Amino acid sequence: MATRLKTVLQQQHLQTHTAFCREYDKIAASIDPDLVGSAPRRSQFHRWLSGDVKGLPYPHHCRVLERMLPGYTATELFASDSQVRTERSLSAAAGSVAEQHGELPESSPPSVGPAPTTSPSRRVPQLMQLPPDTHDFTGRDEQVSVLASQLAGTPGRAVPIATIVGPGGIGKTALATHVAHTLADVFADGQLYVNLRGVESQPLSPGEVLSGFLRALGLNGSEIPEDLDERARLFRAQLAGRRVLVVLDNAAAENQLRPLLPGSPTCAVLVTSRSPLAALSGSHTLNLGVLPNDRAIALLTRLIGPHRARAEPRALADIARLCGYLPLALRIAGARLVSRPGWTVAWFADRLADKSRRLDVLKAGDLEVRASFDLSYHGRNAAERQTFGLLSLTAATFPAWNVAALLDIDLAEAETRLEQLVDAQLVELAGTDANGTVRYRLHDLMRDFAREQASSQGSADDRRAAAARLVDRYLQCAHVAATELHPDANELPRDIFSGHNPAHLAQVDPRSWFTAERSNLLAAVELAHELELWDSTFRLTAALPPMFDWRADWQTWDRTHELALHAAQKAGNHRAEATTLRSLGALYRELGRYDDAVDKLGRAAAIFQDLDARSEWAATLRLLGDTFRYQGRLHEAITHFSTALDLADSGSDTRIAAGIHNGIADASRGLSRWGDARRHFDTTLAIYRSLADRLEEARARVRYGLVHRDRWHNDQALQTFETALPIFHEFDDQRWLARTRRHIAVIHRNEDNIARALPLFAECLTRFAKLSDRRGIAVTLRNRGDAYRLAEDYLAASTDLAEAHAIFRSLGDQRWVARTHLSLADLDRRNQRWDDAIHGAKTALDTFTAIGDRPGEARTLRQIALIHRDAGELTAATTALASAHEIFAELHDHLWIARVQAGQATLAEAQGTDPTPEMHAAHATCQGLGITGHRLRLVLREW
Repeated sequence: MATRLKTVLQQQHLQTHTAFCREYDKIAASIDPDLVGSAPRRSQFHRWLSGDVKGLPYPHHCRVLERMLPGYTATELFASDSQVRTERSLSAAAGSVAEQHGELPESSPPSVGPAPTTSPSRRVPQLMQLPPDTHDFTGRDEQVSVLASQLAGTPGRAVPIATIVGPGGIGKTALATHVAHTLADVFADGQLYVNLRGVESQPLSPGEVLSGFLRALGLNGSEIPEDLDERARLFRAQLAGRRVLVVLDNAAAENQLRPLLPGSPTCAVLVTSRSPLAALSGSHTLNLGVLPNDRAIALLTRLIGPHRARAEPRALADIARLCGYLPLALRIAGARLVSRPGWTVAWFADRLADKSRRLDVLKAGDLEVRASFDLSYHGRNAAERQTFGLLSLTAATFPAWNVAALLDIDLAEAETRLEQLVDAQLVELAGTDANGTVRYRLHDLMRDFAREQASSQGSADDRRAAAARLVDRYLQCAHVAATELHPDANELPRDIFSGHNPAHLAQVDPRSWFTAERSNLLAAVELAHELELWDSTFRLTAALPPMFDWRADWQTWDRTHELALHAAQKAGNHRAEATTLRSLGALYRELGRYDDAVDKLGRAAAIFQDLDARSEWAATLRLLGDTFRYQGRLHEAITHFSTALDLADSGSDTRIAAGIHNGIADASRGLSRWGDARRHFDTTLAIYRSLADRLEEARARVRYGLVHRDRWHNDQALQTFETALPIFHEFDDQRWLARTRRHIAVIHRNEDNIARALPLFAECLTRFAKLSDRRGIAVTLRNRGDAYRLAEDYLAASTDLAEAHAIFRSLGDQRWVARTHLSLADLDRRNQRWDDAIHGAKTALDTFTAIGDRPGEARTLRQIALIHRDAGELTAATTALASAHEIFAELHDHLWIARVQAGQATLAEAQGTDPTPEMHAAHATCQGLGITGHRLRLVLREW
């Protein structure tokens, strides 16, 4: 019995197979290009016309037919003519009755979307395959907005595809599911979902997935082709013109995805994967990272409840940090706390703090961080797994040459392995450093996992050997960088400077290299110490002081040297022990911890003496002399310098001798022994000239300029400083360039030329900031604060001095903290805050007394006298001035004696007596120093 289709095709002159296929392809192209060529074969076409079919043909055939033959449904077309006439009569009658009873509107709304394609006996089930949304989903608002806009925009010519990429546990599936639920109204025809099992040993094949999708779309098994391409075409045909969102979770690679993509732009695809899927054409990739700190805490708060979170906010923040802000770890931590209401948040944070057990703790039910990481790890080959395990020996971020050293492979192979691990989401790209070197990193929890894997790979000796290679490579690089920063160091073999060797970067730009590798150098010292590589520990540490000194990185200096000292003692290496003690003594001297400095340097000197290591002994005594000089114990300083000089001369170590002469010269300057100061500075300069060391000669010249500055021979001082500047530019010695410019600014300040001084101070702050030299910044701020104090801009002065004080305190530099207290006390005096002024000055005095800084004591006593005088406490002022005068006389510091004499003159005036004798004495003292004219007023003013 012929179908209605035969009659309709005859009416349209399409009853031949050739004519039908031509029209079919024309209509199919307007629906979906993939449908072109899918017309029925000749035998199948004649069965359609004769009615020899069971049910309806493929849905895509029905869709094209309904578009070719408007006014007919597929059900009508494949029914007999008589059946169609009967159904239409009944339908018309029913419509008439309904209209009479007011059950139909006057006109039906236009059809929206495609016509139905199934018979009443086979309905397409609702496509609602999404996993449930997470009720406490939080922290990804921006990502949700971006994905929604990419997927739900006005349909264009291409299918919108969004890909969420990230490591295991980062929350890709939760984000994709949440976005899909959010867009449910937009994709009104439903959502298809599948877990592609991309990181498992046997990911789902595209054919399996398509079979499931086609069944979900209403097809039975007999209608699903065996061929993958046929299935893909049928799948695209099923979705043509529909608003369906396809969620492909946990994809392995692009070739798994391509057959699963719809062809109709009315659909959209949301993919998640641990792989980057760079070859998936047309996809918008969202690289998902860990949650920001505040959002991680917000997630934990939602999980455990606001009351419990508010009770222990610090512990909650610790848990977020220890979880590495990884959503999976945060959810597990929250679940464990919820399951144990008797636990305090702090107790659980303490358990997480143990890195050896952290992954054991992060397990709740079927959720486990370790298992998530394990899926990625076991999908890698043996070489990649070995590489990953040894990455537990690296610092927080690391360059590829670290891996080359650990594995003893070439750099190209190391880079290849790292990139493979990046693609596997086991390693992250951390960006590029100041040298333009690509750096990598491990998430904190991934590092714990790598440490576990390393323990099961090879032996402990293998790991120690790998660590030793890495530390030794850092030692080589540190020596190269130190040589560049201090050209007087021993020259190294030139064959290490090839562009393929990491030492090349240290040689080309040592400051940038040190900046990039600072954390790694500390980590290398800690690693060597942890693995009991005693020789490597103290050898690497001994190479680092030039970096610490340049960056004023005192805390790292202290940390590494304490480890090195322990290593030297464990190894029984007395020379290394003494060298480390000497370096610690130099550090404590810089920090104003003079008692500790004297202790460490004394112990080092004794060891070198026992070893008859005369050069090292001399260098240590020189540092002891510098320590006493810093304290103002100038006679003791010269005694130690003299002993050191005898040792250096006997050993013909001219470079050490030059440093000792420099120390004697500076101590003599402090004692106003100008002739001795000039003689020893001249000797220092002559030695450096004989060594052709122009850089150290320039540095000594700047110190020589301070003799002129202290005597208020400012013109000569400026000329000396400016002569040194071109040398510092030539050698790119930014630190001494900044120091010298600061000395010049101080001279302009002292000359009351504040307008010239302030821009120079600002320039110095910029230079010190680029060097990360916090001490240089603080000294400059203190100098500039004093300039503002002179200019009576007390607000600006207070701001600079307070910031300088905070930095000095953080550095632990007692001497400079006390000096800044003294400047702040004078501000309080000028603002008539007498109690605050006395408190600040006495705090400074206590510090100077404790560290033995006699010049500091004397200057503070003078300041206390001025405060008492202005407060009307004249007897106390007299006593303080007398004490200050006594110390300055002991130090032979005639300039400051003149200032005390000027103070005594103003005190006499306040007491109602004649100030003239004291003021004449002050002028006479200055004139004896060569200070005359307008500079008398500048020298003797009170500030």
